[in-house]
Amino acid sequence: MAEEILKMVNITKRFAGTTALDRVQFSCSKGEIHVLAGENGAGKSTILKMLAGIHQPDEGEIFFHGQKVKIPNPQQARKLGIAMVFQELTLVGEMTVWENIYLNQEPVTGFLSGRRTTRKHAGSGQAPDAGRMCREGGVSGWARCLGRVDKKEIRRRIQEAMDRYGIHIDPDALVKNLPVAEQQMAEILKILVRDPELIILDEPTSALARKEVRQLYRIIRNLVADGKTIIFISHRMEEVFQLGDRITVFKDGRYIGTRNMDQISEDDLIRMMVGRSLENIFPPAQCPVDDSQVIFEVNNLTEPGSRTQGGTRLDHVSFRVYKGEILGVAGLQGQGQTELLNAISGLHPLAEGEILVGGRPVKVKNAAQAIAGGIALVPSDRKNQGLMLELSCRHNLAVASMKKRMKGCFIDRKAEEAFGRSMKERLSIKMGGLELPVSSLSGGNQQKVVLGKELATEPRVILFDEPTRGIDVEAKREFYQIMRDLAAQGVAVIMNSSDMMEVMGMSSRVLVMYEGRISGILGKEELSEERIMQLGMGMDRSEKGGAAG
Repeated sequence: MAEEILKMVNITKRFAGTTALDRVQFSCSKGEIHVLAGENGAGKSTILKMLAGIHQPDEGEIFFHGQKVKIPNPQQARKLGIAMVFQELTLVGEMTVWENIYLNQEPVTGFLSGRRTTRKHAGSGQAPDAGRMCREGGVSGWARCLGRVDKKEIRRRIQEAMDRYGIHIDPDALVKNLPVAEQQMAEILKILVRDPELIILDEPTSALARKEVRQLYRIIRNLVADGKTIIFISHRMEEVFQLGDRITVFKDGRYIGTRNMDQISEDDLIRMMVGRSLENIFPPAQCPVDDSQVIFEVNNLTEPGSRTQGGTRLDHVSFRVYKGEILGVAGLQGQGQTELLNAISGLHPLAEGEILVGGRPVKVKNAAQAIAGGIALVPSDRKNQGLMLELSCRHNLAVASMKKRMKGCFIDRKAEEAFGRSMKERLSIKMGGLELPVSSLSGGNQQKVVLGKELATEPRVILFDEPTRGIDVEAKREFYQIMRDLAAQGVAVIMNSSDMMEVMGMSSRVLVMYEGRISGILGKEELSEERIMQLGMGMDRSEKGGAAG
């Protein structure tokens, strides 16, 4: 039987009177991939942040290698050999990849010895105080003043780690200039260079394309083969069953149970997570598509800088959305899908093109004009584009529709509070209170706040960019039902998703993009994963595919 590396007993945590964890249990064994599952708000991230030293339990005990430990800060977690890759990136955009990876951990060259300051010098009689304060991979305290950052050593270590794990990114690139997928790989590399013993991965594949996902799978399996232990959070059922050895389920901050992956079915797991079986996660369409009524149309949308500087933009994109339909947008990562939605919503400038809502042209030079024209966007990056994290849930829900509750120059506070409560109930948003900062919510509930903010503008066109990324299976169904309801009400619904089953399950038609152009538009009867992939790789482009449809 494998050694039990971690055991957490009767862990309780409260935030502002709300119990996030209620006497939960969790344990994992050396060399296993242990999946932690549950709906958004179930307490998964909270308990793992305790292991990372970000939160401390109000009650309960943590044992590591059989010894009772306290983890008051991230430094202690690193000392124990525990590392966490967060769902939200923690990189500094204005710094390079190598600067981020070794931030506050830089190896230095020593002035006193003329050599690199590393652990082997500790206690040698040569600069004894500096040696005492040094640790492998970097220095702390005043010892940093004894030398300069050893860039040559940093590059050697980073290259060694990239070769070992098959991660290939430019160490000198500014993080803000990298695609999201490469930023995620840099985040993973940041913890791998420290060679931790217990690695926590919180939704690590949510921003990755298939190629990067397969690469991450290989990295994870190599780590386990080396005796590392992985705690893995994911809402993608296929990777949970493909990677996991065991799974523990939380619900509403309580421990539900632990199972071996080979002894549980997908339906069993969903039942543990939500309390019931989900026969069909995709709700049926409520009304037929009326292709005689065009409710939204774009013609020849072109974005400046097409296919330059590593980014694919838009090249004469045209399409229509009919009454009652959900139009899916698909393609391989970086082919212009997000750029299309951002351009329609006013976030990116257009060189040329026409946007029509209900048959009438709408000027969209910025987001304010788009909102005034009845266009709303639920962005993929809720942290940077959708929310003001330190402001209250009430303010975030109300900000886009604030004028509706103004009396002269002042906000009607009672009306705004009533609005906030109604949206909270409508979308089943789990929160401790409307006045708490939105950063206190789980990722899925933050996404619901973004959706509520946009729905409050009463849009005629709503754009969903990766709407269910990092969201549990029950919340996904809630989002899907809202999309169906909006389409039935005559709202034009456009959804970009990298989840192929989501695209095929929800879309009336699918628009496939390749290199900033439409390579094809598939009807419901034509939809298949193989067909979408063919078009997504530019293997079947035709004149018909680029036309409005």
